[in-house]
Order: sequence, then C-alpha cells, then structure tokens
Amino acid sequence: SEYDGKYHTIHPEISQVDSLEQFHERKTRVLLAQYPDSIAYETIPCLVECEAILSLWKRMKKESNLPSELLQYPMVWMSFACRDGAHLNDETKLTTLLKRLDELDPDASIIHGIGVNCCSFAHSE
Repeated sequence: SEYDGKYHTIHPEISQVDSLEQFHERKTRVLLAQYPDSIAYETIPCLVECEAILSLWKRMKKESNLPSELLQYPMVWMSFACRDGAHLNDETKLTTLLKRLDELDPDASIIHGIGVNCCSFAHSE
C-alpha cells in the first residue's frame, strides 16, 4: 500500500485525509523540534497523502502553541512516486496533482519544491 497509495486495503482506518494527517503529524513535530533547514516528504504515492500533508501544515501554522520560527524556517518539499511519466502510483494524473497543489498552496508558502522518485529514469524526461 505504501507504493500504490491504496492504504485502505491494509489499514481501512487510514484511507482518509485526517488519518494520514495524524500519521505525519507526530513525525513532523519531532523534526520541527530539531530546527531543521528543510523537511522532505518522500515517495508519496497518492493525491490524498499530499492533501493530508498540506492540511497538517496549514493547521500547524494556525496553532498558537508552536513558536512561529518553527513554522517559518524549514523549507518543505514533496517527492512523488510515479508509475509512469504522467501518473502517480495511485493513477492520479500529474497534471491533476499540480493543479491541486496550486489550489491548496497558491503562494507556495508551504511547499517550496516538488520532485519524483521511485520511477524509471525513462519517465523523468
């Protein structure tokens, strides 16, 4: 499921954005406490996981119990697992992903970079 984004086939409870957000929150908070230069979320196989990560960051930026320097300093990037040159592993079109990223983070205040991994080099052209 980590490769195709079909988490619900193994863990029905993590098929929703909220559950994936909770999954990433614990790890993100541990990393933020170390004042990193950047945080990478890699090998994301599906659109819903991307949405969960963005939702998490939006929520954390609104929280008053986190020092603002923790949420403004690290640069965040996402790397997506792609099945071919046009789709994520869950079959979401890359154009759909990019449109959704633009809708959720239009000024790039959260995500500073994107990339692909776990795909054939032939698909990177």
